[in-house]
Amino acid sequence: MKNTAIIFLFTVAITLFYCYVGQLVPQKEVPAPETVEVKSDLSTAEMVKVGKKIVDQKCMSCHAIQPRFPAFSGPGMWMYFLSK
Repeated sequence: MKNTAIIFLFTVAITLFYCYVGQLVPQKEVPAPETVEVKSDLSTAEMVKVGKKIVDQKCMSCHAIQPRFPAFSGPGMWMYFLSK
């Protein structure tokens, strides 16, 4: 019974320590992306601009981070990187 109490208190202490350290780490604030309005009468050039804006706001924010998310590759993505 004594060993169980010691293990329980040790586990609680370690958990509280990690909770405390986790609160010390600054959190990154990411503002909500602006609304992109897609009209039905867009030309091809306008569609490309809207699509690039959507990819920049929604996709590339995470997929540019290599260890966390895979990088985009394959058909069509070379055009995105060449346009930068």
